[in-house]
Amino acid sequence: MSTNVSAIGLSGNFQQFVIEVIIDPPNLPTDSSNTQNYALDSIAIGDALQVVAPYDAEAVIITAAPSGEGRIDVNFHNTNAGTVNLAPGLFKLIVTRG
Repeated sequence: MSTNVSAIGLSGNFQQFVIEVIIDPPNLPTDSSNTQNYALDSIAIGDALQVVAPYDAEAVIITAAPSGEGRIDVNFHNTNAGTVNLAPGLFKLIVTRG
């Protein structure tokens, strides 16, 4: 799917697509972060990524960014007052390229 975007200072043709990936989040103690790396052939440097968890992420902030051609880093940051161990699941990555 391609989407034309016109906003303050932005114009052009941006492509958006969704990739599904099975992710097993790490056990996260209070106020800690952990980064996992995944190989995904369709990812390119410069892509913008948004992560959608398949469940309530319990105040864990989940972000992703390309770490190289065909690779992404997914970061989990626990903002809870206690340890969180999220279940494995089929996460969606919304990829914007433009």
